[in-house]
Amino acid sequence: MVCVKVNGRQEKVPENCTIKQLLSQKELDASYVVVQLNFEIIERSLLSETILNEGDQLEILKFLGGG
Repeated sequence: MVCVKVNGRQEKVPENCTIKQLLSQKELDASYVVVQLNFEIIERSLLSETILNEGDQLEILKFLGGG
């Protein structure tokens, strides 16, 4: 297991876990979120390729609609 920080909270994820896998575990649709990894926004096309490492910091921002 690897320790990462997600939206300010420590979490453990399996080794070789990608951002897309983490989003799936959290039941989040990648097309409705923006992910920042270590202060850098990750393009959606790279979510399934980007592997999380020990100490990574993620911010997951959800889009909400309304009016």
